[in-house]
Amino acid sequence: MNNLLYLSLLAGAAASAYYYGSGEESSLNRRHSLITSFCLAAAFTYHYLVRRTRYVFLVDFACFKPGLSCLCTTEMILERAKHVGFLSEESLKLVAKILDRSGLGPKTYLPEGVLHIPPKLTFDEARKETDTVLFGAVDELLEKTGVQSKDIGILVVNCCLFNPTPSLSDTIVNHYKLRGNILTYDLSGMGCSAGVLAVDFAKQLLQV
Repeated sequence: MNNLLYLSLLAGAAASAYYYGSGEESSLNRRHSLITSFCLAAAFTYHYLVRRTRYVFLVDFACFKPGLSCLCTTEMILERAKHVGFLSEESLKLVAKILDRSGLGPKTYLPEGVLHIPPKLTFDEARKETDTVLFGAVDELLEKTGVQSKDIGILVVNCCLFNPTPSLSDTIVNHYKLRGNILTYDLSGMGCSAGVLAVDFAKQLLQV
């Protein structure tokens, strides 16, 4: 559609230039000269506006920080992993290696259900954890930016493990009463690094 409009403007300019050079009366030539100039100016202006780089800026961000009840050490994580019941020795070694190389440090946070002995690995606990993290982060972000729910037009949610139905994006839309024509996207199964992909995806959507 954009290219069609651009070509139409150029065609109008070309047609006017043709009539201008066809030897018609001077008043008609002046008229076509003005039309040619207008079409060319409009075409190049439109081309500049469409083709120029559209920058997207990060206004603010929010990271959810759990309460002290979720604080634990790496030793506690390994101990809780043993109580899961279905991890082999090889899997436990892999968990230890991941903790060592992940950059989490000597202390981090885990969901209360995972810290419980024995761990509560249920759908309800996963939903509770997800709601706590999502709503905590979004509440803080809305407060920081002052953005109203009705002004949000795109929502991208990334979660590598928990993908319920209704989706996580639906959960946010319903909780914050976001507008009905919002564009929602759920990314899953790509690991934690997909958070960077989600940000880039949102950037591309905002450039359309």
